Amino acid sequence: MAKNALPTGGWCNYELSIKLDLNLIAGNTYQIWFYDYSSSLFNNNQIPIEICLSVDSLNFGDSIYSSLPSFDQWINRTFQFMAPNNGKYLTVRNENTGTISAWNFVDNFTFTLMTEAENQQNSLAFALYLNPFENSLTISINDIETTQIILYDITLRKRLVQSFTNNAIIKTEELSNGVYFYEVSNRFGNIKTGKIIKQ
Repeated sequence: MAKNALPTGGWCNYELSIKLDLNLIAGNTYQIWFYDYSSSLFNNNQIPIEICLSVDSLNFGDSIYSSLPSFDQWINRTFQFMAPNNGKYLTVRNENTGTISAWNFVDNFTFTLMTEAENQQNSLAFALYLNPFENSLTISINDIETTQIILYDITLRKRLVQSFTNNAIIKTEELSNGVYFYEVSNRFGNIKTGKIIKQ
């Protein structure tokens, strides 16, 4: 994003209402993909973005998700939710902090209705980035359960263990450059495994 593309002038809280083609059906499960971005040009504050579903374009309705955008990079988010109402409006705003201000951006929302089989297979939306990484990793999962990530080196020695809920920024300065294997799990078992590279 070009620096001169950012808004200037007086500061205020912008809120967004997106009209959907069809009403969602309360009780059905949907999946949403979108991108978010937080600018560090104004200050170093970070404020979570809150997404709600509403039957009215002037009301924020029921909260279905929140995320903390990363500084100066567009990140693709994915989450699933059970529609709390028959909403036709997706509403987006900065979570109310009272005194902290920040510039958050969102783009490219995509919806899909999840089938029962997909719900069972993909019940948790998961993201781990950046890959390759340097001094930190960001992990996000739409789960209220305490989740654990373990990093193993190529000899399968455990090099890092961290517990979190929903999302975390994991400091990795102490790790040497190279290939690592990760395992993400909660009390019900493994959620995701994979390979990442530190450079």
